[in-house]
Amino acid sequence: EDFLATTPSPAMQINLKVGAKNDGSLCAIQAEVFSNLGAYGFGHGGMVAGVLGGTYKWENLKIDTYEVQTNTAPIGAYRAPGAGQAALAIEGHINEIVRRLDLNPIEYRLKHIAEAGDPTGFGRPWPNLGSRNCLEALQKSDAWQNRQTNECEGYGLAITAWYMATGSADAICRIDTDGSIGIELGHVDITSNTSAFVLIAAEVF
Repeated sequence: EDFLATTPSPAMQINLKVGAKNDGSLCAIQAEVFSNLGAYGFGHGGMVAGVLGGTYKWENLKIDTYEVQTNTAPIGAYRAPGAGQAALAIEGHINEIVRRLDLNPIEYRLKHIAEAGDPTGFGRPWPNLGSRNCLEALQKSDAWQNRQTNECEGYGLAITAWYMATGSADAICRIDTDGSIGIELGHVDITSNTSAFVLIAAEVF
């Protein structure tokens, strides 16, 4: 019933190599990504490349993505197709560099994190990007500064960014004879979009 009513996220194989200098400076990333689209899945390789190659600043980048249609259930996205897999791959490498060189994981990311204007993994410049703000807020937080690790509890750190589609959007707003306002939108209610649009309409009217 789950497979009939929804679409699973894509099965994915990511072969990833990261080049870093002895001081930890990131110099290259190379990735080969194979993604199972299922029978009727939609393409998302560009967005996966964006996460792999766009979270940090790279001097050199080569990412090849392959999307394969198979006789299996079609894939879809609950949120950001392939982003979780790509983030797991790149952040695993970043954490390995940090461990091997005994570096501070937040300071290391702050040094290399992508910012507004830097290219994403598929070439477009990042718009306003909050990655640095998130890391700086975490760095100052009591939860991070007072963290303690024992046999039952540990702390991990990972960050990623997602390039949202941009463009025009339209809505139909209609005032009915009883004075109520109807709003027609073509969207999926994710993270309370519907509530947000109601608030916007209420403010405007």
